[in-house]
Amino acid sequence: LRFAKPQRDKVARRSYRENWWKFAERQTSMLNAIDGKDRVVALAATSPYAMPNFVDTSAVLCHALVVFATDDVGMLGLLSSTLHRQWIDRYCSTIKSDVRYTPSSGFVTFPLPPPSEGLTRSARSLYEWRAAKMDSMQLGLTDLYSRYHSPSWSDAATNELRERHLDLERAVCGAYGWTDVDISHDFRHSRYGQFFTLGTSSSFELLLRLLHLNLEQVALQTGRTAESVKREARRHV
Repeated sequence: LRFAKPQRDKVARRSYRENWWKFAERQTSMLNAIDGKDRVVALAATSPYAMPNFVDTSAVLCHALVVFATDDVGMLGLLSSTLHRQWIDRYCSTIKSDVRYTPSSGFVTFPLPPPSEGLTRSARSLYEWRAAKMDSMQLGLTDLYSRYHSPSWSDAATNELRERHLDLERAVCGAYGWTDVDISHDFRHSRYGQFFTLGTSSSFELLLRLLHLNLEQVALQTGRTAESVKREARRHV
């Protein structure tokens, strides 16, 4: 009453003034989608790293989050992978040096691999270790990954995080059946700054394979030939 009502009294929309104690924009469709779940995967809509995490559904989830209606740790791992990052770097827009994540281009078009026990196991190991480290070190997700992507940081915890992400990359590629791609990482410059990420050739190869999967799904629906899919993939990468 002391803080909310005076602010709501100033707004133009009548319903906001009269129902000043209620949240202004209640996202009913999202709330219905996450109903019954204790936690869901979410990431910041605008951020340098686009790194997802689990969030508690009892919290108020603000408009600045992209919320995925799943509590599957395997999905958390997939969305944390460099493969997903390559996809959103190519197809999502930017604000200054940050990714602007849009689900329609960052997730809806992203081809998912078959379910994988290896991916689930690796993702759970990374998540649980990371959560414990963030708690003990009193670091948020952004600060943690600022260290991860900086060559200035080579402490035991940061190096362990890098190794665990490399294990996740192997598991993600294994889920797709792409065990022949070199997933070694190094510090490289991009339009977002310096990142600990894949080399150029591996990045291009994985993006091309993802695009092939995406276009093959379209081909199945439209009756196009595999060769036309490949030609279009080459034009889009």
